[in-house]
Amino acid sequence: MDISKKENQTIAAQLLESKIQQICQSAVKRAQHDLRCDIFGFGEAIHRKYPDLWNKLKTNWRNEFSNIPVDFHITVELKQPGQITKPMFRKEK
Repeated sequence: MDISKKENQTIAAQLLESKIQQICQSAVKRAQHDLRCDIFGFGEAIHRKYPDLWNKLKTNWRNEFSNIPVDFHITVELKQPGQITKPMFRKEK
């Protein structure tokens, strides 16, 4: 893939955004449902921004955390793609 071409940069950025989104969703799902532990600090963020809401949630936070929807907005910007000298993807044989 010749990353110096604008259309290939767009494709590469979309592929990276998709993969990063999958990784993030998987990590949050694992924390919410498998570990049932707020390893990302969502509770602290809610406490800082919405202290009244936090007072209602904190007593049952472990269960509340598992049901909180999390949205991701991933944007990848390739900087200085002309400095890449090797192709990003190798052709499978």
